[in-house]
Parts: sequence; structure tokens; C-alpha cells
Amino acid sequence: MAKTHERAIPEAVPFEEPPPAKAPALGEPRVVPEFRPADPGSGMSVFATRLADFPAEKAAGWKRFKASARQPAETTWPNAYVLAPDAKAAEEAYRKHFGVVPEGKVVVKEMPD
Repeated sequence: MAKTHERAIPEAVPFEEPPPAKAPALGEPRVVPEFRPADPGSGMSVFATRLADFPAEKAAGWKRFKASARQPAETTWPNAYVLAPDAKAAEEAYRKHFGVVPEGKVVVKEMPD
């Protein structure tokens, strides 16, 4: 046994909020998280991400798409939400984000907001 005992309660470590993520330029379609943190004091932990959470993209007429990909008999890639002006741009952003091989089949569906 140790002759000296460690403190039962360690010293408090100050917590610093991480800097806010820098949003990409509007002209860049991108994968967005499925959930966003709730406002402090709302009593909920997370909310579903909606197009309304991105006012610049909504004003520009962008849409929220759900995309997934698979390569028959080999592998699948995760489902993800993509902000893009159209389905073709959403597919390209999804392929780039997850590194989907050219043979992979990507399915893109527009989500209602």
C-alpha cells in the first residue's frame, strides 16, 4: 500500500468553451450533423438539425438532403445530411466527405423542412 494517499477529489480543472466552428463559404455544399446541441436552459440535450438552423443557406434557396451510399456486395457508408443547392451537388459533397469510390452508388433524397 502507498504510504501517501492521493486526494479523493482532484483539483477543479477550468473548462473553456471550444471556439465556434467556422462555417464554410455559402457556395460550398457540405455534410452537416444530424443533431445540434440545444440552447442552454431548454431542458433538452439535442435537437434535430433543420434548414432553418442555417439562415444564409435557406435565404439562398438551398435544401437539406439525406444521402447514403453502398457498393453492392462489398461495403456501405453512413447516412448523412447534406446542405446543397441541388441533388447533384449534394451527391458530390457526400462523395467527397466520405471518400466514396466511383463504383459506389449514392442515393440522395430531399428532406422536408
